[in-house]
Amino acid sequence: MMSLVTSDSCKGIATAAASELVRYSRELAARISGSSGEEAAILAQRLRSLGELSDHEQTDGLLNSFFTWREFHWANFYATHLRGVVADTAASSALLTPVARLQRRADSSAMLSADGALLINGHRMSELPHGSLPALRFCMGLYSGAAAQEFSLRDVPGGEGTAVEVVTLLLQHGGLQLVPALGHGDRR
Repeated sequence: MMSLVTSDSCKGIATAAASELVRYSRELAARISGSSGEEAAILAQRLRSLGELSDHEQTDGLLNSFFTWREFHWANFYATHLRGVVADTAASSALLTPVARLQRRADSSAMLSADGALLINGHRMSELPHGSLPALRFCMGLYSGAAAQEFSLRDVPGGEGTAVEVVTLLLQHGGLQLVPALGHGDRR
């Protein structure tokens, strides 16, 4: 899952996975119920209680657990592997025009941490530009926002200044790429 935030996840898959986990928890609860002891009874009741949550609560719980696990593994991965290279700010800004086409890089690893920091390709940015979250969500969205499709600065929410600041930051850290302009007669 490469989504930036839980709200950018493919809900159908998350809901199906949560339902399947509830089914497994009920089966396990039935097996444990046959065991003796107070600890087994408490565990069986906790497993049964998962099925009493609404579909929305089950899905949110699964996604929050998954994102916590993903953040942990992200930190461990980049603690032992090289971070992405930071591109030159001037070069990134010089190529950025109002009509330039942009797109999330397919190999980009980006997410918002539980404390609100942007984690992108091995870099942790705790201090983000004021009001930049809608623009970040749009640019890095897989199932929402730009949805991994091409877009321009004009499409980015938050005004021109915020759009330029966020897009430049994402270009520098390998979150976005400029899409080459097509020549005459070329098609996308």
